[in-house]
Amino acid sequence: QMIILNSRNIKLDNISLSGPAKPLISILGPRTANIKISGQNSEMIKKYVDFENGAKPGSLSISKN
Repeated sequence: QMIILNSRNIKLDNISLSGPAKPLISILGPRTANIKISGQNSEMIKKYVDFENGAKPGSLSISKN
């Protein structure tokens, strides 16, 4: 599991899932913004991201490689 707490301008490239992981990424805090994830199974990655402690879903963008 990866935790992103009150962070900005983070880019994660070539993320892939080998099996279910709940949650894969936890995004925490109201100051978190501009988090970008790209990977071959980007649609699946969306299912394994949690937003907590004031983090907004708009702080994350996911794209396919």
